[in-house]
Amino acid sequence: MYMFQIASKSLRLFIFGVIPLFLPASGSTEYIDRPLLEKGTYQFEVSGKITQNLHGMASFQPIAQEDGQGEFYNGLKLNFESNSDSDKHIIAFAVSQKSGENNFLTGIYKIKNVEQLFHSFEGVYGFVDLGRQNELPFFVNEGNIAILEKSYDGLVGSLEVKFKNADGEILNVKGFFNAN
Repeated sequence: MYMFQIASKSLRLFIFGVIPLFLPASGSTEYIDRPLLEKGTYQFEVSGKITQNLHGMASFQPIAQEDGQGEFYNGLKLNFESNSDSDKHIIAFAVSQKSGENNFLTGIYKIKNVEQLFHSFEGVYGFVDLGRQNELPFFVNEGNIAILEKSYDGLVGSLEVKFKNADGEILNVKGFFNAN
């Protein structure tokens, strides 16, 4: 009987004391599968009116501005341009937020309504020009840009946005960038 109690205590100690130490290590973690991009490049998938993979040069420029009411806004311009003459295209975004609101740390920035572009705005606005003749311009309609990493000379992020032209044609663009 005494041996049974010792075995029982040892088994309970093992089950409740040792096994739980290994359970958190086998837990699920969220993982974003993103390509390793060279600094100053991007890779986007386009679907909708056309289906195509785009890649090229990615750059950003920080901006600061004051609106008519004296409010200060931090912002940045993101530019994505082809680096080949055979596939000319440009995708550009303006991202803005009130000064003092985390100074563009990592995070998700939502698309902003076009009507508010010409006044102070917070959010994301953008367009795409695929360089085709007689093509109406596409303006950003919905989606977001995620800044995943920020350094003094670069931004690493992803985007998933929908562009629409005046005829209602849609372009969906998603992918990753490493802008400098």
